[in-house]
Amino acid sequence: MPKLSELKNKARRLIEKTEKLFQKSHGSTIGCLGFFPASIPYTILHDMQIIKAITDYLDGFDDCYGSDGVDQTKLKRDIDLMRFLQGKKIHALLSWSEFLEFKTSILIGCYLLKCEQYRQSAPTIYHKQLLHWLESDLEINASEQWTVEKIHAHLDALSQFCSFVYEQKDNNRDYSKLNHLLGDSIQADIHSAMHPMKTAHPVLLDAVYWGMDVIGITMNNV
Repeated sequence: MPKLSELKNKARRLIEKTEKLFQKSHGSTIGCLGFFPASIPYTILHDMQIIKAITDYLDGFDDCYGSDGVDQTKLKRDIDLMRFLQGKKIHALLSWSEFLEFKTSILIGCYLLKCEQYRQSAPTIYHKQLLHWLESDLEINASEQWTVEKIHAHLDALSQFCSFVYEQKDNNRDYSKLNHLLGDSIQADIHSAMHPMKTAHPVLLDAVYWGMDVIGITMNNV
């Protein structure tokens, strides 16, 4: 599992690349790009807003010391989340390493959720490119097998985090904004990612993507 700091840096670079992709492609009607709905980039940018919000939230105790002293907001985030998790464990204390591992799993879970959604979404060059970037950040390749149990553990961490945010939404404006950004269907989305429908859709996607590559629709220069 990647270190939290490394994955947060990758997430922030991912957001920058996505914005660049959107700026490069938005409004273009050249060739086949004119057939893609203009709303697709906005949907993806919303997903990147979610990843950014979660990434920023995960700046905690290890990131709270700056030139102006201790950032009490970041420190309190870790304290609140740790208390929430300890409340789920009977007569047990959460070690710092366990806590960092959980925070890392939250962000991995968010990545995996978007990967699954993009695999099941409409076949567009935008989803294809974002899926490639997401998988690259997670270093998903043929040499590493992601077991169902491993995937579910990360998605479960994301689910617990979303429950925590929901419980806190009436106590703090930041939690309320994050809960609104996550959306009412987030838990249902996570459940669907844990239990994806078995269809021929991925095969169809592969065929469409192959056709796009043949006619030269790529985003390699982003």
